[in-house]
Amino acid sequence: TFDVFHKQIETLGQDLNNDGKMNGQDQFGFMNYVDILNDMYHAGGLDYCAKDSDDLPYAIHNTEHAYDVLNKMFDIVNNKNTYLLHKSYGEHGGNAFIWGESIFQADRVFYYWLRLRDIEALRGMETDFGIIPVPKWDEAQENYRATVNYSTSCSITIPLCTYSVENTAVFLNALNCKSKYTLQPAYYDITLTGKYPRDVESSEMLDLIFANRVFDIGMFGSIGKIANTVHTLADTDSRNFASAFKSSEKIFDRELSRLVKAYEELEY
Repeated sequence: TFDVFHKQIETLGQDLNNDGKMNGQDQFGFMNYVDILNDMYHAGGLDYCAKDSDDLPYAIHNTEHAYDVLNKMFDIVNNKNTYLLHKSYGEHGGNAFIWGESIFQADRVFYYWLRLRDIEALRGMETDFGIIPVPKWDEAQENYRATVNYSTSCSITIPLCTYSVENTAVFLNALNCKSKYTLQPAYYDITLTGKYPRDVESSEMLDLIFANRVFDIGMFGSIGKIANTVHTLADTDSRNFASAFKSSEKIFDRELSRLVKAYEELEY
């Protein structure tokens, strides 16, 4: 849970070089990139958009529970025992992923948030490591929730000028079938759960993560740039959530209405 995770990282930071400040030469309880904000938001039981009884999206981010989750998130990511790679550009010169991997493999970070594809880079690590999901809000929350990252996933669109939408759709469906039933099992069963994890529990955790993926249209559609609003608040550790969400409310509602209308007007 968020509280257990926060309590643990509080005890793990250490100023190894005794220079009076925490940097990439020290030891940390947690290391991450800016993407962790969306992951923790969803892991805490939240979405930027939900669906109503008519299967239409609506905004749900401006709630008391959202404020509670954001407060705890900011306590965690702005903790002195947390190393924020996106805020440490001067140390790694833009090579955040390589820099982060080197710190983790040097055994100076206890928890390291990364994308699943980055696990491959840890294959040669001497110290054993395990895989776990992002913490959930509390024990009462039924499931862990894992964000499908909009920075590293993609969607395919068929332009209006396509000669044959039907034929294009058939080809796309065939490609998706190969991806779903051939490529994905090979990557998941052979590579992801077979080659890289060091224990049986990590494979079980991967099953748990994949079974609880979150596709948030509010994030994927960059509606009202609400995810950016959360990022900006986190960077300054501002807790003015209600004010920030209120100022973007009209833009969010307008863009969401346009998106819904655009889908409703599609011929196919």
